[in-house]
Formats: sequence, structure tokens, C-alpha cells
Amino acid sequence: MHTSDDRASDRVERLQSLRIDRQGAGRTIPWGWIIVAVAVLGVTIGAGAQYHPLSETSGAPAPALQVAASVPAPAEIAPTRPDWIVAGYLVARRESLVSSEVTGRVSRLMVVEGNIVDEGDVIAHLNSTLANADWTIAKARVDASARSIDAAEAELIEAQRALDRTRQLVARDHSSEAELDKKEARFEVLTAQYEKAKADQAIVSLEADRAAAVLAMHTITAPFSGTVSGCAVDVGETVSPMSSHGTARDGICSIVDTSSIEVELEVPEKMLDRVPLGTKVQVVLDAFPDDGLTASVREIAPVVDRAKSTIKVRLGFEEIDPRLRPNMAVKVNLEDGVEEIGQ
Repeated sequence: MHTSDDRASDRVERLQSLRIDRQGAGRTIPWGWIIVAVAVLGVTIGAGAQYHPLSETSGAPAPALQVAASVPAPAEIAPTRPDWIVAGYLVARRESLVSSEVTGRVSRLMVVEGNIVDEGDVIAHLNSTLANADWTIAKARVDASARSIDAAEAELIEAQRALDRTRQLVARDHSSEAELDKKEARFEVLTAQYEKAKADQAIVSLEADRAAAVLAMHTITAPFSGTVSGCAVDVGETVSPMSSHGTARDGICSIVDTSSIEVELEVPEKMLDRVPLGTKVQVVLDAFPDDGLTASVREIAPVVDRAKSTIKVRLGFEEIDPRLRPNMAVKVNLEDGVEEIGQ
């Protein structure tokens, strides 16, 4: 049997056998550095193989070369053309919020949204009680002025006859010069009164015309032919040309001339050379993406929006589609227009 001393002696011998002899003839290279060097050498050889067209051992194409050959060279890639599609909206060149020139309460509304009206058609009536009374008074004054003129003219004719008789009597020495002077003075006074009556008649005639014009303002008519796009008031509400978001409305209804609908675009400055006047392009409405409409450049704004570096361009349609509505969103491909010009 081994004693405890023998076991301790064996342990010491084993530990001494594991000890590195640093006093030997040469220092040994650590295994860790050897492993790192081998790894670096392997990476270098692999990278070099990707840049050689053929393998040195077999003469066959390297796998890395096959992968690289499937990617085209930068010079072979065709440059992609930019997207020249510009978004815009439909606008009406003639669109108006019809209002009144006087303050009044709507007594009758003759149109509703969607009605087609012609120029001069009655849209609404305002309460015209006071205006009608003023016009009636003005007409009465005109009539009274006419009567005053008739009376002044009659007196003037009578004064003219008396003056003529007095002159004949003075010539025959049957009347005095004082009587003649009196008749002449009366004739001059009546002549002045007659001229004043005619001037008064002109004044009251102008007042009557003004009262008639004010009365006519209580009847609202369409300024041009178009479609009623919306009504802002109803019967009983008050409209006023001086309304500032108070109790009175500032308009009665909106009218749009659908025959004046155009496309309004904000074209970037860099595309301005692609839209000269007369260029024909295809317009596609977001509401009807399958139907293209032909339009041409009719107007280019004289100034550029400095903040957005864009310029407003308006396109006119060759034919007005009845489906067109103001504020519809559209898209225009300006590249098509350039191709058409080049043909």
C-alpha cells in the first residue's frame, strides 16, 4: 500500500514535469501566435484568389470570378430618366362669389346648387320695401317738378305778352317808361324762375334714377353664364357687401363658368424649358385615371415663386369634358410634351 508520503511525492514529480524549462538552448514560440499567423495567411490567400482570373492549380475559373462576372460594369448600366410627372389642379378662370351691392335681407332665393344660369338671370331678391318707397317719392318729385315748370312757363308767356303790349303803348305815347321797366323786370324774374324749375327737374330726375338703381340692386342677377356651385345664404338671412364675419353674409352663391376650366401646375424651374407655349401634353385626372385628356400650354406666369422655386403654368383643354370640376387633382407628364414637339 502507498502511504500518504508516497502520494505527496508523486504529486510533486508530476507538477515538476509540467514546468517549462526557460533555461534551455532556445525559447519556444507560443502556440497562440502560430494560430493567429496561420489565420492571417489564409485570409490573404483567399483575397488574392478573388483578383486572379484563373486558379494556379487547375487553370479553371475561380468561383469568386464567376460571381463578379454576373454584375455588369458601371459603364454598361443605362442611365434612368427622371420622372417628369407634375401634379396640379383644375381651376376655373371665371368663378365668382355673387354678392349684393347693398345690405338687405333675402326674401326669395331663385337657385339651388347645381343649377345652370345664363347671364342676367335672377338669382335672388332682397327685401326692397324701403328702396321701393324711396323710388316712389323720387318719382313724385319728378312729377311735381314738371308741374312747376309748366306753371313757370305759363307765367313767363303771359309776362312776355304784357311786355310786348307795354312796348307798343310806349311807342304810341299811351304808357310811361316806368311801366315798361316794370314789365321788363317781371319778365326777367319769371325767366329766372323758369330756368330754376328746369334745373330742379334735372336734380329730382337724377335722384329718381339713383333711387331706381338702388331698387334694382335688391334684385341679384348672374354676372355670367355658368353653374351654381354652392349657395351661402337662405331665405331670411341678411347679406352685406361690408360684412366681416358678423351676423351678415358676404355672398349669396358661387357661380363657375365650366367652359373656362384649366389646369394649373407649379412647375419646378429646372423643367421650365420643357413647357414652352403651345406644348401639348396628356392630362390624367385622379378621378378618372384611365382617361387621358389633351391640353396645351396657354399661359406661363411672368414671375417665379422664390420660396418654392416653381413657376405657375396653365394648360387649356382642346375640348371641355362635362366631368371636369374645379379643384380636381390631375397629373401631367411633361416628358410626353417634349417628345411631341420633337416629332
